[in-house]
Amino acid sequence: MSKPRTGFLATCPCCGEKVKVDARLRRLDPMDPSKKKPSKLLDDASDVLETEEQARQQTFDRALDEETGGKKSSLDDFLD
Repeated sequence: MSKPRTGFLATCPCCGEKVKVDARLRRLDPMDPSKKKPSKLLDDASDVLETEEQARQQTFDRALDEETGGKKSSLDDFLD
């Protein structure tokens, strides 16, 4: 007697690799695990986030300078 089929083959929409979808276990198994791409470490992710934060801050500062004409406002400006 043969085992009932629990999965099917599909193509991953993200990376285009063939994967086996196991419906019974509810998981994806790569067809060729040796092709696994190396993942970035958390340290690398932290560096990327820091770099993006600095870029966002620079963009914000530039936009603020354009809005205010490069002049810093003070409380006295609002009271006059």
